[in-house]
Amino acid sequence: MPVIEGKANFVHIKNTEEYRGKDTGTFSMLMTLNETDAQTFENMGVRLKPYGEPPEQIIQRKFKSNYPVKIIDSEGVDIRAVSEFIHQQQTDFILTNEQTEDYLDEDEEAREAAREAIREAAIEAATAAAVKEYGKSALDLALADEIPSGVFRVSFKYGASHPVHGVPVYMDGIRILEVEGVAGVDPAL
Repeated sequence: MPVIEGKANFVHIKNTEEYRGKDTGTFSMLMTLNETDAQTFENMGVRLKPYGEPPEQIIQRKFKSNYPVKIIDSEGVDIRAVSEFIHQQQTDFILTNEQTEDYLDEDEEAREAAREAIREAAIEAATAAAVKEYGKSALDLALADEIPSGVFRVSFKYGASHPVHGVPVYMDGIRILEVEGVAGVDPAL
């Protein structure tokens, strides 16, 4: 499977993209291409989007998928697996601790306070377990609503050529090499 590396913007890989307030049902990102990759894509019949005016002009391509793609960080940690791990840790903690005396109290206010305390403790326990198991940067990426812009390596496949739209490219997996604004991710990686 071909692989490309570049700066990604408008990243929608944890959640589907919205356009004009409507869900498109696709995961996507816009990647800036270097001249070599742009020329390779042009030779394959892939449509590219120029942005700006020469000599500062950059060439971009949108990568899409109709299903969630595998997202791994620079250490090889599967970000979706970290999210599932956190959810499972929270669930296990709540199930283990929900039979406390306060949780079963007849007073509705006391029961709600106990539920809230257990939920907060579950979040703390799950995040601590995730940091221990996967590391802080993987946890930050898993907890983010969306992966921020950065430098990614994308594996993709070519689709069938279309006479009007050219050759589509579909994301298959993503390795996050560098991201903007997430603590714990070393930009030198």
